[in-house]
Amino acid sequence: MRRQSVWRHAKCLGLMATLCCWMATGCATVDKPGSDNLAQVRIEGHSDVQVDDALRDVFMEKNYKVRFDTFVPGRDSYQMEFFRKGSPMNRLAYGSWLNPAAVEERIKVSVSRSSGGWLITLDASMISDKNDSFEEEHRLTGMTHDTYQQLLDAVKARLP
Repeated sequence: MRRQSVWRHAKCLGLMATLCCWMATGCATVDKPGSDNLAQVRIEGHSDVQVDDALRDVFMEKNYKVRFDTFVPGRDSYQMEFFRKGSPMNRLAYGSWLNPAAVEERIKVSVSRSSGGWLITLDASMISDKNDSFEEEHRLTGMTHDTYQQLLDAVKARLP
């Protein structure tokens, strides 16, 4: 009887430790302490037009569409928003199984002049019940950092 009790406590502690580790990985910050963005990259030695073109090319290759772009040559900052239909896993996690268009992946990109170069920051979210009057935004966290950081790294690599 006593052995069963000890075994139950050990299993419970193991489960709690696993759960704590899993939760802690989702609370990571982006490269710099205090950063509020999901991903970021610094680009130097390129014009604003080159940066804008590279951003468009990389995101469009990944099947994103441009919702809006406030780019005006010569300005010190601008924003872009990209979107694409959510994957089946996105629909499972954030939306409706019945309505395939109900979940949208939305990416907001900010580009600003910084120390002789450009700082590009990115935030992403899943929008559930898209096209409904009660659409809901689910901001993505550090657990998805690598996916979006790779997009920005591809933008930087695109520029010679």
